Amino acid sequence: MRRLPLTILFALLPAIAHAATYTVATNGNDNNPGTAQRPWRTIQKAANTAVAGDKVQVQAGTYTERVTFPKSGTTSNPIIFTGVRGSGGSWDTVINGSTATSGWVTAPEVGSGVWKTTLGYSPQAIMADEKTIWKISDRAMKHEVLHGTDGNGFVYLARSATAQIRTALGTVNYWDGIEALYGNLGSTTYLRFRHGDNPASRNVRAAPAGGTVTFKGVNNIILRNFRIIGGQWQIYVAGGAQNITIDQNFLATGQRRISVNGGINTTISGNKLTMQGLGTEAFRPGDRNTTSYPRIVNRHQYDQSKFIVGETDTNDASIMIATNAANTTVTGNEIYDGMIGIQISETTTNTKITKNTFHNFSDIGVYIYPDSASLFIDNNLFYDAEHHIRMNAMHRSWEAHIYANRFHQPTYNGQGFGAKHVHFSPNPNMPVMARVWVYQNSFAGGGWACDAGYEGTAYSMPYVHIINNLISTTGMTSGPSPGGWEVTSNLLDKLWYSDTIPDFVLPTGHKARNSGVDLISRGLPGVTTTYYQDGRPDIGAIQGTPQSATIPTPPTNARATSS
Repeated sequence: MRRLPLTILFALLPAIAHAATYTVATNGNDNNPGTAQRPWRTIQKAANTAVAGDKVQVQAGTYTERVTFPKSGTTSNPIIFTGVRGSGGSWDTVINGSTATSGWVTAPEVGSGVWKTTLGYSPQAIMADEKTIWKISDRAMKHEVLHGTDGNGFVYLARSATAQIRTALGTVNYWDGIEALYGNLGSTTYLRFRHGDNPASRNVRAAPAGGTVTFKGVNNIILRNFRIIGGQWQIYVAGGAQNITIDQNFLATGQRRISVNGGINTTISGNKLTMQGLGTEAFRPGDRNTTSYPRIVNRHQYDQSKFIVGETDTNDASIMIATNAANTTVTGNEIYDGMIGIQISETTTNTKITKNTFHNFSDIGVYIYPDSASLFIDNNLFYDAEHHIRMNAMHRSWEAHIYANRFHQPTYNGQGFGAKHVHFSPNPNMPVMARVWVYQNSFAGGGWACDAGYEGTAYSMPYVHIINNLISTTGMTSGPSPGGWEVTSNLLDKLWYSDTIPDFVLPTGHKARNSGVDLISRGLPGVTTTYYQDGRPDIGAIQGTPQSATIPTPPTNARATSS
């Protein structure tokens, strides 16, 4: 057996010798050595101590803290933090980035049922009973002072429990789907529940700006099996942090579940991410038929999130990928019940969104607004949203590949119209420079498969290609196809035109079998002889016979119908 030189052995010794395993527990003490018998009390103590190769086991319980990781692992020896999962799959280790509030008094100068307090900071997240309360934008709050009570700021807080407003789809009880709002003005925070509840009776907790867990400028860390709630962002990856893995966690509440702002090689895998909004128990986000009251509430949630909570942009996303983030992989997650699933913007590159399930959004599953990006969206299941994928800023030069996905929308009781599966939103006054490939997808239920937007407006989309898609929906697009748009070998067939999510496997002998054009010669991602199996492409996302096809299944809480 060959022996390593002593110099190499000595060089390896520090890495081999350290590799410590530490323990954190709610009955611990940060003055302890961090052993299983004498654990630490806080996760921050472990983060301050652990170095490359170390593992930290965080025992079950709730840890009320905001954790910043100051140290890095290495590629071969990452730092690993692990929580505890229960026998039924529950997340028993909880990191809560919020703290209890106090000092609430009535604010009669605003209106009956409105409360106020001074917390010493301007909270950017508030929960009641671990449910998200939306924050009125600072712009709207300041508008109240500058211009009087003309529809912003205090006016929303002062609305009575029975107040109604009109939306584009009909009249709605204002507090339905929302239940509470808060806003900051100067050093004062104002809060209103629908029925004017005293916040002291509702377990109201708040957090300042930033992440519950923050990775900034650090590398090679794995975070696994935690339930993380309470912060503005539950996980924040920034400052060029590299090789951060967020795996098998439950992330809820706040404005973002994960914010990747300049992170490199971030992996988001196997998590559940949800808004967990206060008003969504009674009115779940998602796209309902246009004659039902829940559909009107869905539109109301969208309007309030975009124009009152946000500043002309929807102010909730489970994942935000932005500002020079590169090589972000989002895979195997369930992302559900919110306004937006993933928002991509600001010079991101090489983003991969694969094998996820997206469902129940009042706005968009994946919202693309990049300056430049190489974007790959493949093998996902999308259902029940206003739009599943929407693309803005198409006058900029970026590239996206959307392939092998399965989409489903409610059928709107057969009324022949509906929401969009893939929605292009170009500026008709600017040339479309974005290069977008939509191929080998299956679209089912209602809505428009690939809607060109700006109905009745003439414009050209010369770099957009729609190929080998099975369209079992209302139709391809609500208006005429734009000039230059390549539409090749797509099949319109009402095979799955219903409110039931299909398995998307083509029946034996169906006309979509072996009738697609061969895309291998185009060199498109995901299209190989293995994918096509017999070398002759079917039209649609699932290739092969019913016996050989591999179908990712919806999660156990997937909606069986639109009801």
